[in-house]
Amino acid sequence: MKERGRRMPGYAIVNAILINQGKIVPSATLLIKDGRISCILDGKPHANIGYKEIDVSGRYVSSGLMDLHVHGGGGFDFMDGSVDAFLGAAEFHARHGTTSLVATFCASGISGYQKAFKAFHKAREACLESNGAQILGVHMEGPYLSHEFKGAQPEKVLKTPLENEYKHLVKSAEGSILMWSAAPELPGSLAMAAWLNGQGITVSAAHTAADFEQADLAFRSGFSSVTHSYNAMAGIRKLNSLKSGGVIEAAYLNDNIIMELIADGVHLPACLLKLAYKIKGPGKICLVTDAIRAAGWEGKGRIRLGNSRRGTPVRVENGAAWLKDSPTLAGSTATAETLLRVMSREAEAPLEDVCRMMSTTPASVIRSREKKGALKTGKDADLTVFDSQFNTLMTMVKGRIVYDIL
Repeated sequence: MKERGRRMPGYAIVNAILINQGKIVPSATLLIKDGRISCILDGKPHANIGYKEIDVSGRYVSSGLMDLHVHGGGGFDFMDGSVDAFLGAAEFHARHGTTSLVATFCASGISGYQKAFKAFHKAREACLESNGAQILGVHMEGPYLSHEFKGAQPEKVLKTPLENEYKHLVKSAEGSILMWSAAPELPGSLAMAAWLNGQGITVSAAHTAADFEQADLAFRSGFSSVTHSYNAMAGIRKLNSLKSGGVIEAAYLNDNIIMELIADGVHLPACLLKLAYKIKGPGKICLVTDAIRAAGWEGKGRIRLGNSRRGTPVRVENGAAWLKDSPTLAGSTATAETLLRVMSREAEAPLEDVCRMMSTTPASVIRSREKKGALKTGKDADLTVFDSQFNTLMTMVKGRIVYDIL
């Protein structure tokens, strides 16, 4: 196929095993016109219907896979603050099945954020004509995070929420911030969450020392999800000689809270993936890569989380990134394919549920279900084609083929 990167008059995806909204349709045809899904048919059309036919020969076709927490890939980090970094990372992840992503910014000073915002606005339009995933918006991971559970975040920029500052950042972002991860126990966090919710921004608990009571209050005060669950947060502990739960336990007991899981085979063991899936179900779990520039990078030299010059030095081994001289994880090298493979094989979740945790559920988190998250008439024609070994064969973004090895 030679149409990659530009829109065709219409496509008929035939002989597909459709995975859609928690269901599998064994033989179907998907019609695509003007960047949107126009019709879904059982079997194969008996007559020429004027669409260019793409025979996927019994491969899986899922609603496009979304990633709400990704810092970069292919040697690029969004905090590099360049259009090339945004487009390079988006193209890398498209080759591994991601159709849309939320560019995640690690903790930084104000100038670093402003540079990244400017690059984002230029890249958002450019990516629609590139061979990459659509960049939907920005996920702010910081700077309002716990020093105790900073993980790989740069400690010198961590702080408590400052009203004038976060309002200024939202204004500077010009509507691009879709998610904001913060530590709910910090003074001012609950007020910030309430205000951000009013701006249509999802607020998530992250890098936090919150105990059960603090987390429970946060989940009733504007925090609606948990960032990279189990990682960089307080767990069960003793307070005044008595055991107390933490953020995870509060999330499990609140049916409305959505949990991010880094299902890369390193950040979480299979038992915790199984536990989260059993308690929350596919409608309240988002699988995320939390990938950094090291994902798919084949270059040489030092790797940094965040800006290529000023970011945190990390080392890459055993399928993940770690702080340079520490056992602390600093992000993943995973792709969407990795999440499919690990959650299906190690956590033994049904494939239709795994795909739901990477499409329908994330679309609901960022309030984009009107256009994203399902193969349904009128929605954006975002789809991922993969084989039984979870290798991506084709990626389509808004009706454009951006990657194709069928």
